[in-house]
Amino acid sequence: MSVATGAGVKIYISDAVSTASTQGQFEALTWIECEQTESIGEFGDSTTPVTFIGLGDARVQKIKGSLDAGTLNVTMAFNELADGSPVTGQFQFLTAANDTTSSNYGFKVTLNDASTGSPLGTDTTFYFNGQVGTFVRSAPGADEILRVTSEVRINSAITTVYRT
Repeated sequence: MSVATGAGVKIYISDAVSTASTQGQFEALTWIECEQTESIGEFGDSTTPVTFIGLGDARVQKIKGSLDAGTLNVTMAFNELADGSPVTGQFQFLTAANDTTSSNYGFKVTLNDASTGSPLGTDTTFYFNGQVGTFVRSAPGADEILRVTSEVRINSAITTVYRT
């Protein structure tokens, strides 16, 4: 079994709202890399547990409910251009966070397995739509990098593409 590090992983946001749902539609979007990303958190479908307890046998029955693709907690080094430069991914995250509609933006996460020496020799890309719920700046300490954290709430299925 091969393993890989997070080195080379990148996250991108579309430059406009997105209703994409297929690989081709996602690939047609214009992407802006979110520079200086430290971590992107976890994502992927989980189901809501739905339970029922029958009186006669007092047994809990469990079935799968609604799908939830998760929420990404994206941490980035603060880029002072983010407050005014539309060419930065952080600026686009800020724009999406300030969007008061229920519009989704497209997101792309690339793993670049081939460049990290994966024996599979593939690059993996994940596409999905979501909303940026937060854009919060922090100064964690005198000897630490200023940071921004954003919460990306995923609202679509995740389309996975493997390239060799």
